[in-house]
Amino acid sequence: MFLGSAFFLNRGWSPEPSSSASRAVFLSAVVAGALVYWHWEAMIISFLAVRTIVLPFESLQDLLDNTKTNASTLFGTFH
Repeated sequence: MFLGSAFFLNRGWSPEPSSSASRAVFLSAVVAGALVYWHWEAMIISFLAVRTIVLPFESLQDLLDNTKTNASTLFGTFH
């Protein structure tokens, strides 16, 4: 069955258009797709190349004001 369907479906069809107007549309779509891909690649590479460090707090007052974190010390280690 597979061999019979392979002979039936293998007709030598080419995905390239034959008329000049459809070739222009096809070429425009290929160039637009390539540009979108290249811009996406540049964006993701530049995003990954920049190191951004986000600190949970910047001062002791920020630590005390933030209710999501707890400041704890051991007895006799904090002056």
